Amino acid sequence: MTTATLPDFMKPIVAPVGEDGLNERDRDSLKRINSHQPKGKLRVSYTEYRARIAGLDDAAFEEEAKSKIWLSAYAANNPKSDYHWHCDLCYDESVRRGGEKAPIYSAAHKRASSS
Repeated sequence: MTTATLPDFMKPIVAPVGEDGLNERDRDSLKRINSHQPKGKLRVSYTEYRARIAGLDDAAFEEEAKSKIWLSAYAANNPKSDYHWHCDLCYDESVRRGGEKAPIYSAAHKRASSS
């Protein structure tokens, strides 16, 4: 499957990056995430989680992605759950590491769906 036949949400991110190190999609995600953050509750930020998963080796990253995929599915009835954007960032990181087919994410998804 080529990039041209993929739906927009599955296409790899190829966007200009601003001075803050984020592209437009990341900025939009941050606005959406920050609008749902409850006051006074300590949570990992978008940029902190992105940096954390970028620092993992492939085996640890696959385990993290598997966990977030399962938790995102478990939280399907809660659209404000952090696990949804954690899962999105895991997919983006997998695309960054392995190209548009996101092999690490695919393996993690297969493991999560069989557990």
